[in-house]
Amino acid sequence: MTATLETPAVKLSPQDVALYNLSRLMEAEGKQRKDLAAYLGMVPQNISRLLSSKHALRLNDICRAAEFVGVPLEVLLRDDLTQVDYAEYAAQALASERHDEGNGGLPVVDVDDLRRQAGHGWPRGYWMLAA
Repeated sequence: MTATLETPAVKLSPQDVALYNLSRLMEAEGKQRKDLAAYLGMVPQNISRLLSSKHALRLNDICRAAEFVGVPLEVLLRDDLTQVDYAEYAAQALASERHDEGNGGLPVVDVDDLRRQAGHGWPRGYWMLAA
């Protein structure tokens, strides 16, 4: 009679999955850790510690990291992404960045700023579409 032991599959924590996906997406988009650090308001050494799972990442930081790579938070938490998925999300994020850089949006004027310049004091800011 031979007994066999089955090794249970290792289930990664949601944070480990998010950090892995973040690293792959940054790599696919050509973004660096120092850029993520600046985006999150951290020093680059902290990002290196976070990405190596030596420290826990706060939910707010994970959400901002998702914004940094241009994907919804749900994408960072998926444990079934492939290299093709990373490339597709990177292409979408880069296309979105190029679209945002253009002057394709409608101009907006800060009415509060204009009134302040004219000498009028307003208690709160207002935004107006300048068509």
